[in-house]
Amino acid sequence: MEVKSFVCSILLVFTSYCSYADSLSPIDYGLQAAKTGYERYEVLLKTHLSALQQGKDVTYKGIKRLSIDIPINAKPIPLPENVDFAGVEFVIRNNSQNCFLFCMKQELKPLAISKRKIKTLRFSGNQIRNGSYLLVIEDKSPWVKQRAGYNYGAIRKDILLIDNKKSVNTPIYPYSSKFSQPSCSICKVNHNKKTISELTIYRDSLSTFITNIFLIENQNNVDLRSLTFNTPMSSLNDDGLITINNCTNISFDNVVINGTYATKNKSGYGIAMNNVWNVRIEKVISKNCEWGVFGNSNINTVTIDNSDINRFDIHCYGRDVLCKNTTFRELYNQVSSFYGYLTFKDCTFIHFVPLVFESSYNAYTPFKLSFVNCSIIVDPKRPYLINSGYYFEDNNKRKELSIISWPTIEVKGLNVVLGGGKDWFLFYVKGDNIPTVDDCGGVSIDGLIMSTNKYEPSLYFSNKDIRLFKKGNITIKNSNILKVN
Repeated sequence: MEVKSFVCSILLVFTSYCSYADSLSPIDYGLQAAKTGYERYEVLLKTHLSALQQGKDVTYKGIKRLSIDIPINAKPIPLPENVDFAGVEFVIRNNSQNCFLFCMKQELKPLAISKRKIKTLRFSGNQIRNGSYLLVIEDKSPWVKQRAGYNYGAIRKDILLIDNKKSVNTPIYPYSSKFSQPSCSICKVNHNKKTISELTIYRDSLSTFITNIFLIENQNNVDLRSLTFNTPMSSLNDDGLITINNCTNISFDNVVINGTYATKNKSGYGIAMNNVWNVRIEKVISKNCEWGVFGNSNINTVTIDNSDINRFDIHCYGRDVLCKNTTFRELYNQVSSFYGYLTFKDCTFIHFVPLVFESSYNAYTPFKLSFVNCSIIVDPKRPYLINSGYYFEDNNKRKELSIISWPTIEVKGLNVVLGGGKDWFLFYVKGDNIPTVDDCGGVSIDGLIMSTNKYEPSLYFSNKDIRLFKKGNITIKNSNILKVN
């Protein structure tokens, strides 16, 4: 029995050794001898570059806390496929330049692909063989030529994951129309899980420049878990703490974002994504993110579960979002040119507008909006389900966006606490222009309970007498509200 126990102990030690034998550590590259924050940064850069050259992972096991300074002309530290930060705490001071601390990226190559192949989702040719690829599609014909109040418009993008010459997913919206001019680029990927885990970041209050932490580009299957980010109050803005571009199969698990470089009047995000398919967001918590924790564009298929956040935003062009067991606080969710479904199940909204149309893009598309067993504690200043925004005299010039569509609304269990007010609106139009809505898929309500402190509550379709060409059926049952005014 003693011999067996001894053998097991030897095997355990050997297994533990092997698990780190393919990992490099900053300790091995002179971390203990580094005297300044700049020197420690250089040690980290050297460690990660060596790991990439040798095809090894990086571990920070045995390191509890690191204080680093960002040098002038700093390069992002590259990430191998797996980095175990092992609970290390980083304190980052940056008085040099705006930059990313870490990056995981590869380059795209241009590739000519016809509309027909994009439509069939089957690809072949010298640059697409058996194996896995990311295909990035960019429509050179502007999706939105001019965003109101800004000096730019919107270019739609899609990303396809190709396995053995066939796409796993589909674009948000087809490229087959004569108005589309798809331009493509490609890179080879694998299905290995890339993990970034067990890290706490403190961005130093004396920093005068922004250190964004992770830039992830042109990747498949990246898992970010057990990460905490702390940012002090600051006059800095335009944050992109975690930035993810042109990626598929991204997951966030147990991520806390406590503060961002942003103000109520100047933007900045904790998580900024552009052209991403299949995102899983679980146990993500945001605190003190003035402008909002998420800011995204060109997003296809998202699941948010068991989280507590103050905003999920698809500025322009997106599809299919499911939110479960999540609390939304203080701000709003926002979309434009959105397709498919937006579903909230077992969610709570606290002084939060469930949905805002980002009207500056002038792009209103049909989709289905559903609430299942949800609760809304209404902000008295914003007594509506949907802020449908401002409207312009001319509709969007792009043919696919030339009509105004409002979503189909489905309610299966919704408690609305109005507090001091008595009126609640499904759609709330702002500004003086009264929109002509070409299509609204209808409203189906089953189990709506509205309550107020003083009055008998009332439910209205809209705060203005809109012109509606095609209006679906409105039904209501099992509710304490008998009709939609």
